Amino acid sequence: MGSKRWFNFAKQLAQQNDVDVISTTQNSNCEFINNSYKIKQKYPHILDESPKNLFQSLLYKYSLFFQKVISKGSYYDRGVNIVNRLKKLVVLLHQKNNYDVIITTAAPFSWVNLIVDLKKNSLIIDVLVFSDLRDPWTWGIGYGMKQLSKQRISFENYQESNTILNSDRVFVPALKMQSFLNKKYKSKNLTHLPHGFDKNKINKSLLDSKKNESKSIQLIYAGTWYNNIDDMFDNLIESLNHLKLDFNYKIFTQSFTSSLIRHKSNKVHFKNYLLEEDMFNEIYKSDFYILISPDDYKDFLSAKLYEICYIGTPIIYVGSSGDVADFITKNQFGYHVQISNIFDFFSKIHQLKQFQPNNNILENYSFENLSKLIVNDINNNSKL
Repeated sequence: MGSKRWFNFAKQLAQQNDVDVISTTQNSNCEFINNSYKIKQKYPHILDESPKNLFQSLLYKYSLFFQKVISKGSYYDRGVNIVNRLKKLVVLLHQKNNYDVIITTAAPFSWVNLIVDLKKNSLIIDVLVFSDLRDPWTWGIGYGMKQLSKQRISFENYQESNTILNSDRVFVPALKMQSFLNKKYKSKNLTHLPHGFDKNKINKSLLDSKKNESKSIQLIYAGTWYNNIDDMFDNLIESLNHLKLDFNYKIFTQSFTSSLIRHKSNKVHFKNYLLEEDMFNEIYKSDFYILISPDDYKDFLSAKLYEICYIGTPIIYVGSSGDVADFITKNQFGYHVQISNIFDFFSKIHQLKQFQPNNNILENYSFENLSKLIVNDINNNSKL
C-alpha cells in the first residue's frame, strides 16, 4: 500500500473484512488493520532532494547511475529496489493466509506488475488480483517517463499492458484515464474509482479552528509542485506585486523548486509538509487556496481537491479548462482563472461574490461511499 487513498479504503473495507497491509511505512498503531508488514525502503533519499553542494551533486549522480543499473524501465520507480523482497513476502503470506483479494496501488508500477505476474505464473492461486493506477503510466509526465530511452519505455509499455490485460480488475481515479486505457487496450476490466476524502477526520481536525483575522489576504497551496508551472507562478506573483496587494502566501511542498522561484517575493513562504490535521487547519484559516495546474492535470480530480471543497476555503484554480475547472465552478467551490487573465482577476479580488457551495455532491466522494464500488467489484468477480 503506497498512499493515503488506499489507507482510507482499507479502513472502510476492514469493517466487514480482515485486512492485511504491506507498505514501506509502519501501520502497527492502526486498530482496523489485521496485520501490517513493513518492507524497508532502499530508494536513495538524495533523488528526492535538490543537491546543494558538490558532495550532494556527486551522490545524486552516483545514486541515479545505480538506479539505472538495477532497473529495466523507469529509474525513478521506487519499487524496483525492493521488488524481490515484496515477491517473497506476498508468496509466503498468501500460502499462509489464502487471501481472497490482493489489491496493489501504483506507482510504484513495478509492484502492480509483480503481483499480476505472480498470479500468471501460479505462484499465488485462487485469488483475485486488483490493480489501482493512481497516476498515468507510460503516457504520463511523472516518474521520468518522458526522459526514458526507447528500450526503457518499451519495457514500461510491456509492464503496463501486462497489468491492464491480466488483472482481474483495474481501478483508475479519473474518467479520462479510463477512456484512454479503454481505447488503448479495449479492456472490460476497468473501473472508475475516484479519489476520496475522510470527512470525519476533517471535522475532528477543525473542531477548535478559527478563521484568520489578519487584514492581509491569506493564500495557501499544499502539495506537489508540478513541472511546467513556474511561468504561471511568475505571472501570478508579478501581478500581485504590481497591484501592491497586501498578501501572505504559504506554499507547503517537498517537490523541487528552483531558487528563483523560492525567492520570487518575501511575501511567499515555502515550507515542508505538515501533519494532515495541521494542514487542514492551515487551509481553513486561509482566505483562498491557489491551485496552479499544468495541462496534463487539468482533468484529474485529486483527493486534496475534495478535502479543500469540504473545508470550505474558496479555490482559485489557475490553468486550462477541463474537469477540474468544471467541478470547481459548476459547484461553486471557487474560481477558474485563465493564465491570460491573472492580472484582471486579482485586481478585483476584494469584490468577489459569495458562493453557495454544492456540498451535497461531496457525499459521492466520501471513502465510505466509494468503498462500496470496491466491494461490488469483489462480489461480481467472485461470481465469474
